[in-house]
Amino acid sequence: MRDNGAPGAAYFLTEMREQRAGDPADDVATVERLWKDKGLTTERHESGGTDPTLGVRGTGGPATSTDFLADERGYSLDAVSVCTAGDAEDLQRNGE
Repeated sequence: MRDNGAPGAAYFLTEMREQRAGDPADDVATVERLWKDKGLTTERHESGGTDPTLGVRGTGGPATSTDFLADERGYSLDAVSVCTAGDAEDLQRNGE
């Protein structure tokens, strides 16, 4: 349901990569910089524990929220789109 009460649908995306290509702290900083350059508001965060997972959350743009996590085990990216007009079931049937 959209903010105005009309029917709509939001899309969710989760991508995970087990192999990492670089330093997690550097990669979080790079993602944060790229998102800021695109106009997103960002916030850094990390999990607790002795070996925390580093992350950055972005809001604004075409997504209501986007979250990038990085640690020695791998990376993940989660995003939720803004709600688009239309019936969610019709959109899914049409491959959208």
